[in-house]
Amino acid sequence: MTPLALLATVLLGSLGALLRWLVGKALPQAPWWSVGIVNVAGSLVVGVLAALPETFWTYPLMVGLAGGLTTFSTLAVLMVPPTTEKIARRAFWPLALHLVLGIAGCALGFVATQAVL
Repeated sequence: MTPLALLATVLLGSLGALLRWLVGKALPQAPWWSVGIVNVAGSLVVGVLAALPETFWTYPLMVGLAGGLTTFSTLAVLMVPPTTEKIARRAFWPLALHLVLGIAGCALGFVATQAVL
């Protein structure tokens, strides 16, 4: 990776993290929604970029912007139930939904971009 590509990745990662923070601030009472929005949006971005021909910007946008935007660690914290009785409702179904929507977003971005190209 060239120094310029590294700088672009760092700057775009900062932008992605800032966008993630802004979405969280816009939806403070709905952490599931904010995490879901940024994770699906980041997956969609990766799907679009994966469908495009590789350029200088491919990895800075994938690793930097999409990587800074998406957040597995926040999702992991939200998955920890307060009691073991709530593990299926609090952990399994939301996690499955995030996983399915994330993969669907990536696939949609890829397929739609390929259709346009």
